[in-house]
Amino acid sequence: MRMGARVRRIALGVAVMCAAGAFVTAAVLVRNAGGGEGVAARPGADLAVVMLGHPDRLVTVDLDRMTVVSDVGLRSLPTDLVLDRDGRAVTAQAGGIGDEADDVVGVCDVRAGGRVRYLKLAYPNPGFLVTVGARVFAMHGIAYKDGLAVSVVDTRAMRTVRSGLLPDGPGCTMAVADGSIWTLASDPASLEATDSELCGPKVIITRVDPDTLVRRAIGGVRAVANQVVATAPHRLALLSGRLGLGPAAVTDIDATTGEAGHATVLPDLRHGAMMGCLVGERLAVSEWDGGDPSDEGEWIAWLDSGTLARQGSIRISGGPCAMAPWGDRLVVIERTTGRLLVVDLRTARVTGSVRVADRAPVIADVQVLPGRRDSHVR
Repeated sequence: MRMGARVRRIALGVAVMCAAGAFVTAAVLVRNAGGGEGVAARPGADLAVVMLGHPDRLVTVDLDRMTVVSDVGLRSLPTDLVLDRDGRAVTAQAGGIGDEADDVVGVCDVRAGGRVRYLKLAYPNPGFLVTVGARVFAMHGIAYKDGLAVSVVDTRAMRTVRSGLLPDGPGCTMAVADGSIWTLASDPASLEATDSELCGPKVIITRVDPDTLVRRAIGGVRAVANQVVATAPHRLALLSGRLGLGPAAVTDIDATTGEAGHATVLPDLRHGAMMGCLVGERLAVSEWDGGDPSDEGEWIAWLDSGTLARQGSIRISGGPCAMAPWGDRLVVIERTTGRLLVVDLRTARVTGSVRVADRAPVIADVQVLPGRRDSHVR
């Protein structure tokens, strides 16, 4: 779910997952053997790294040739995917429920090939990840009074460097901008009023210092918010709305004061503005919420990231459950077909397609690893 920042949740031992945008309740999820050797990618190729849950796989696609390079098994159900500072794929291996919960992150050099290595964490049930410089932050489905447990790991050294707490929120979305982690923290009063720990409709944008884990609330309480996306220095886009609770909207936020600026309503995104990512100078927004399998949401819209003026949209009939930027194009995972799609936002057309799963995954995520640039971290 990012799969930009994504929405995901594995909380309190209950398997409630969201692939880049919204909640999907899983059946019994068990540990599997995983394993297998990854194949080295073509030198200089732009790669899409795809995480699939049920089947539990890590798939690498050569985007220039639209071919699958490698398909490696993971040892348990994964729930999130990021790239570390060196371009390695890092997966949160949440596993299942109770005794089936896992307690590792997977680390794989998808460009060189080889096996997935696993780094044991201090807590079980890692659910969502974010990369900040040389560190990867893994949030766990273990709630304390002051937040969710987090492990901070150095994937180059393959060691945990610290642990602590990060704010709990509806899906625990995280973004990185201006040297900080940005997240949506649940408003305690809202949780008490709605009697819901998972989907409290009111949140507070919160800035977290990655060195100290000290938090600072930015602005007031906001209703039916789903994600923040960093659009420029000191600027955030707040994605909001949910089916039956309010229209899809994107609002410009001053990250220093929390003051809301102009907003754009997206009425054809019936399920809400659930997840987004920057694609060049555009902000792509998906309505996919992973709810009713017969109506999970199909539309992606995109806006000018500065003015929030709407520029176009496309329907992905199989459900756009994860997406990531590839230059000025958008890479999308279509859940029900198990396909990776490339969307040209200038023409609103699908220009490439390759199957990455032989059945619809329960959860998926995707990241793009450029072959000709030094920076691999979103």
